[in-house]
Amino acid sequence: MNKLRAIQLFVRLADLGSFTLVAEQTNASKSMISKEISRLEEALGARLLHRSTRNVKLTHVGEGYLQRAREILEKLDDADNFVQDLQQHPRGKLKINAPMALGITDLSTLFADFMRAYPDIELDIHLGDESVDLVEQGFDLGFRASSRPIDSNYVGRPLTHFTYRVCVGAEYFNDHPAINLPRDLKEHNCFIYSYFQGKNVWPLRGHYGLTIRCL
Repeated sequence: MNKLRAIQLFVRLADLGSFTLVAEQTNASKSMISKEISRLEEALGARLLHRSTRNVKLTHVGEGYLQRAREILEKLDDADNFVQDLQQHPRGKLKINAPMALGITDLSTLFADFMRAYPDIELDIHLGDESVDLVEQGFDLGFRASSRPIDSNYVGRPLTHFTYRVCVGAEYFNDHPAINLPRDLKEHNCFIYSYFQGKNVWPLRGHYGLTIRCL
């Protein structure tokens, strides 16, 4: 038995006083409606209606149940309206985690545009490059710059693509051999960012698993 459906039919039957009218409004058969009401009564262990060939009358128990059933349906409608209103007019707090550099550069403009478009939403932005559990720490959304697939525990989608670049100081090659091919990096001392997901394995084109020597 779909108890919510049965309660809705019971309230409508109490309002209309006729199985025929309820059947016409709900596009259902009178026998189906009668069976649903009977199952509801059986589940409750009490009779809610006095039935006759001409009319339907609530029992004393039915009158009390009707009052409380109306309150349940009203609260359900209120809950539905609350969600629909939020969908149409978003508001509340959105807790976001993003990498430091990405948050300061590319995302800062997007955050500003978002706040102008949705002034009733408060952005709680946390910038940091350490690995965090978004769910455990209560984040609603996380941005990640990564050359590897994201954690399968999250639902994510790619937003854009970017390119890594290997940079050297202006005088570096005065004392070091030239870098002509990606594999030449293995002969050089390289700095890595400790929070970089790949550590000393750089995602260079054609050499995804290139391991470099680190300072």
